[in-house]
Amino acid sequence: GVFDISGQTLTFQTGNTPIVRNAGTVTTNAATSLVFGTPGNQGGTAFTLPNSTFTASPATLLNLVVNRTNALTLGNQDLTINGTLTLTNGVLDISTRTLTFQNGNIPVERTNGTLTTNSSSGIVFGTVGNQGGNAFVLPNNLFTTAPVLNQLVLNRTNEIELSNQDITIGNTLQLTSGVLDAGSQNVILNSGASITGGSTASHVKGNLRRNLPAGNNPVLFAVGDGTVYAPVVFTPAGTVTSGGSITMQSIAGDPGNIGSSGINNSVSVNRYWRVTDVQAVPGMSSYQLQFTYAGSDNDAGTTPADYVIRVF
Repeated sequence: GVFDISGQTLTFQTGNTPIVRNAGTVTTNAATSLVFGTPGNQGGTAFTLPNSTFTASPATLLNLVVNRTNALTLGNQDLTINGTLTLTNGVLDISTRTLTFQNGNIPVERTNGTLTTNSSSGIVFGTVGNQGGNAFVLPNNLFTTAPVLNQLVLNRTNEIELSNQDITIGNTLQLTSGVLDAGSQNVILNSGASITGGSTASHVKGNLRRNLPAGNNPVLFAVGDGTVYAPVVFTPAGTVTSGGSITMQSIAGDPGNIGSSGINNSVSVNRYWRVTDVQAVPGMSSYQLQFTYAGSDNDAGTTPADYVIRVF
């Protein structure tokens, strides 16, 4: 049978086995909240939700609260949260599943709890028709360890900013809507990862690092400054083997040391790119960089055909 808790809050506390399933399911909706543990009732051993617990997959919730001493792990179903994931104590391990946040102004809050991911996990911020939510900075120390994800999707109106942890993507960074702000951290793409999208509406602000694959194929750095999309395409030459990494950042305005470049800053592009060779690229003999900028970056009276690029 079905236990329908649509629009209600279901709280589990202290039990070692909060849910046992044979053939029944739990039905939820966008107004349902689940709570695992309350103050003074945080006991229970580490627990994995039974496979096919929820009637629908992904299961949809308003809020999810994790406040138990030991870990809670998702089973074989993805999870969508319309309000807030609250990590008070313990660990929420999403394992190989996809965790989607949509519409909430505060997608995640934490006190002492953390979120565990692995290289098969997916995190999605926003879906078609559910792109609401204020600009948001991820809480410090949100992840149990610096996360490595299979995919990260950004599809919300306002930006998401990293706090004090880098984030690494192994497969796909999907930039549909909203800016991904690296803050003082790095958004890192492993050598097998790709970027889909990239636009004025959605790009990486701050450091985007790419671990380069073998070969000589062009590599896109979908960077900008939060307002202007100013991507770079990096094309290596030579017999390139994997292992090297490059970080790219696009910054509005003229650099403070432009006087040493030989460029006349009164007739230039008011933008520069910081390119960092994080790890030498094995076998690379040279490279080509293709920069894109906005027309509004040009000084008045400039002739773009006369531009030169300088490294300094």
